[in-house]
Amino acid sequence: MLDTFLKQTIAVLVSTIFAALVISFATVSIFVVRPQIDRAAEITAHTLHALGKSLDQLDTLQRARLIETLTADSSLNVQVALERPAVQSQPDHFLGRYFKQALETRYQLPDGAAVASDAGGQLWVRINVAQQPLWLSATTASVANPVQNLLLLAALAFVAALVAGIALQRRVSQPLKTLENHVRQFDDPKAHHPLSGSGVREIEAVSDAFNQMVNRLKLTEADRAVMLAGVSHDLRTPLTKLRLSLDMLHDADEELTASAKRQVDRIETMLVQFLEYARGFDAEEPVAVSLCALLDRSVRASDYPDTVHVDVPQDATVFVRQGALLRALGNLINNAMRYGKAPVRVSARLEGEILSLEVLDCGPGMEPEEARALTRPFARGNSARTGDGTGLGLAIVEQAALAHGGRLDFKNSEMVFGAALVIPIQYSMQSDPSGDDPA
Repeated sequence: MLDTFLKQTIAVLVSTIFAALVISFATVSIFVVRPQIDRAAEITAHTLHALGKSLDQLDTLQRARLIETLTADSSLNVQVALERPAVQSQPDHFLGRYFKQALETRYQLPDGAAVASDAGGQLWVRINVAQQPLWLSATTASVANPVQNLLLLAALAFVAALVAGIALQRRVSQPLKTLENHVRQFDDPKAHHPLSGSGVREIEAVSDAFNQMVNRLKLTEADRAVMLAGVSHDLRTPLTKLRLSLDMLHDADEELTASAKRQVDRIETMLVQFLEYARGFDAEEPVAVSLCALLDRSVRASDYPDTVHVDVPQDATVFVRQGALLRALGNLINNAMRYGKAPVRVSARLEGEILSLEVLDCGPGMEPEEARALTRPFARGNSARTGDGTGLGLAIVEQAALAHGGRLDFKNSEMVFGAALVIPIQYSMQSDPSGDDPA
């Protein structure tokens, strides 16, 4: 769920701010609001206690005049009622209930007194004066409820902190997003533009390290190009001379000469694979290719094209690195015919923006994990599907898949072994009346 840096940052901000608000609210309630309510309840209790004793000392006429005076003067802090007010069971907020509880349990009230709250939230105390119930109130207004104000302030603080936190997080994540885009689009070190060192210090350090890595890759690519040119020149020339020498040996043993020529052909094949793997396919530009023509060329270039069945949409055109896919499919088809068993089937499927190129044979196969291990350069196996090759066939297929941002999958079921190139691709289904290869 929290799978991105933005989500994790927002979650941390929300939980931290919420915890801080809860702690602040509890602290204010315990050390500020509660003592004030206790003090107000104590003053109210003393006032009502004194008023009750004063009324009890007066005769009936004096008591009636005092009650009339207190009732008529609304500016006084003490109110008196002869009749029971419209009493509700509890105040409508917890601070009022706490104030009522403090009056009832924590402070001295006249004997037989009872505390209640009217419909407006005003607290009243019932006392008995000269065997007559009398209702007194020392709070001329309802008990104030600061909870709403606290909640409003807390909400404002929460929103302000969250907005500031998200703005700060965006300042951090934007350079990371830029770095991610550069890494995803990084194909050719020569075409790379250095990242600008913007953002916090740690992001600048990562960007600088990435730029240094690109510079080292540029030097490595240059050294590799020089090395490949040297290898190509130094090995191909002696092989050509060796082949000519073999052709000039008229009196030599024919079987020995044929064996020597096969070894020369094998060395040339190995050299071609070494150079192909070293060069890679990233430098090849994608082109629009007819999918049917692409598979047809791959099959015709194989060792036994007549034994391969092709299943492909007729009118599909794809935008791919054509040379990379031709080489990858050729390797898969040759492996299927060399180590598998006929019939061999090549199929292509377009599902959404995914292109799947699959090569199936009826050989004994191997477990997908074992096949996956053979995609490492020069990896060799001991099963029935490995021979005396260079160890670069599946590595080149994997390299072609990665050049398209895809992957190489294997599957092994009963008497069917398959390898599939799964490539995310932008493609268009369209008719091609001429049937020519658009590439």
